[in-house]
Order: sequence, then C-alpha cells, then structure tokens
Amino acid sequence: MADRTKNVLDETTWEFLKTGWWISHILAIVIVAYLGFLFWPR
Repeated sequence: MADRTKNVLDETTWEFLKTGWWISHILAIVIVAYLGFLFWPR
C-alpha cells in the first residue's frame, strides 16, 4: 500500500512551494516595502 503521508511534491521541482518558502518570501517583501517607504524621497 502506498505511503499516504508522503506529499506528491516531495523531491520535485515544486517542493519549494512549502510553507517555509511562502513565509520567508512574504517577510522579505514586507521588509523591502518598509525600507522603500522609509527611504523614498519626499
């Protein structure tokens, strides 16, 4: 019987779509947006 706990995306190119990847990219986007807000010439 197949192992049902194994994700279909494991060991594939699409493995980067896991939770940690999304959290790190959202955090990076927020930081870049905040720095842009701080340093944008007024």
